[in-house]
Amino acid sequence: EYERLAKLEPDDPGHLVTLGEQYWTKGDKARAFATWKRLIAPGKASGFAKLGEVMAEHNQPGEARANFDKAVSLDAKNPELYKARASFLEAQKQYGDALADWEKVLELIGTKVTDRLARREARRHYVAVVTKIGSTKESAKKTEWDLKARAGDIEAGTAAGLWVCGCV
Repeated sequence: EYERLAKLEPDDPGHLVTLGEQYWTKGDKARAFATWKRLIAPGKASGFAKLGEVMAEHNQPGEARANFDKAVSLDAKNPELYKARASFLEAQKQYGDALADWEKVLELIGTKVTDRLARREARRHYVAVVTKIGSTKESAKKTEWDLKARAGDIEAGTAAGLWVCGCV
């Protein structure tokens, strides 16, 4: 049934993901992977990101990373792609790379009132990764945030506050 849906609505990646899951639970891993690979057939960044998520969920970190990297290379101005890769990298304990991606997310997200929630979420993740890295990197960032906050940078003050209270 999901195969028919995937053929009727080929632009809906959810059908391919679900169909692959059906094969996976039946033990047909080769067919599941082949189905999920169809996500990238259109060559869009969103397809590569979705395949990266699916590979991460199925304990295929090498495949996941390659697909997240391809997604970012296809649409380097999309903060959502960096968020997805950063979350994956955090889960893999690749904190240096995750931190770089969260920095990029903060760079790409706007500063309008409508962007506040997205910035807050990204900043919270950023601070959490800095604390996971620990040691000199954490101390250096804390000092940087304190100096910027004293100079009137509200975002740096918020980051410092998150760090101090352990609210990440």
